[in-house]
Amino acid sequence: MKTKSLGILVGLLAWTAEVAGALAPAGPPVSAADAPSGARVAFATPVHDFGKIQSGQVVRHDFVFTNIGTATLLVRDVRPGCGCTTAGTWDKEVEPGKTGKIPIQFNAGSFSGQVGKSITVTCNDAVNPSVMLQLKANVWTPVAVLPSSLFFALSEERSTNETKVVRIVNHLDTPLKLSEPESDNAAFQAVVSEKVPGQEYELRVTPILPLPSPHATATIVMKTANETVPAVRVQVSATMQAVVSVFPPVLTLPVAGSTPVSKPAVTLRNTGTNVMMLSDARVDVPGATVDVTELQAGRLFRLTLTLPPEVLLEPGRSFALSVRSNHPRYPEIRVPIQQAVRPAAKVPLARPAPATLPAPTGARVKTP
Repeated sequence: MKTKSLGILVGLLAWTAEVAGALAPAGPPVSAADAPSGARVAFATPVHDFGKIQSGQVVRHDFVFTNIGTATLLVRDVRPGCGCTTAGTWDKEVEPGKTGKIPIQFNAGSFSGQVGKSITVTCNDAVNPSVMLQLKANVWTPVAVLPSSLFFALSEERSTNETKVVRIVNHLDTPLKLSEPESDNAAFQAVVSEKVPGQEYELRVTPILPLPSPHATATIVMKTANETVPAVRVQVSATMQAVVSVFPPVLTLPVAGSTPVSKPAVTLRNTGTNVMMLSDARVDVPGATVDVTELQAGRLFRLTLTLPPEVLLEPGRSFALSVRSNHPRYPEIRVPIQQAVRPAAKVPLARPAPATLPAPTGARVKTP
């Protein structure tokens, strides 16, 4: 009985409010004269929050705007702040009182955690010609790999192997078991250990010196029994930085006779732990000399050649600039020398003879 009385009371209150609203005097309508002069842009909301999305997911949102002015609104440009955010085809001309939309797409890629992206909209609104829109998202990753890739900058002087660590955190509701890591490059050793059972792992990666080449890459894979994340991958790269670098690595002399005196130069840079000293610089080009200038003590050198006029390297012979150093790895530094070849002269094409047409049948050919 009390429930029935309560329902009648609620219904009576609703009817009373409806009648009061109908009898209330309506506010004055907004006339065209009250609208701001010129084109004016007003967004329903300049910020959109996608909430929780998964890494790698692609999501889209349409920003809706209204021209509250008196002239045609021209949306000239929509420029996202980075490549993960793209703009679709937007409404470029919107009449007064009409609405338009700007479709924006966001690729969560490998992001993790709270992410914010901005979009700049340029229009002919004299008061607000540039509007900043913003996208927000909480990117959820089933398994977080921190960091997702490793880079090793190695030095020739380093005698010990360097190890870097990757944290692997399971965000799934069920425990995750990782297999032993597999590397597609034997130059990298990987070992995984379980820190929190089924939840957190630590991957330790070590490049094995010396590297087989100055630059090496590898993909390390750990398999799982989970359908959502069948495998966890980590990209690894390493570069062996030379202690002594030479630029250019090959010295090219100008074409013979193109210049009366040429002074090409080579720069040597030492990035090792010890200072470097050079001695006995020589060049085996007949008539040429070499001068050594120390630009930075023990670190940076310039070797300048002075060549005789009309220098011409003999074909079939090898020439080089060489200098001795006190570095045990580089007792002698040699720079090959070659000479530019004069381009072959262009031979003009012969003009074909003009076509001759046979005389028409029955026509007489006038002879001189």
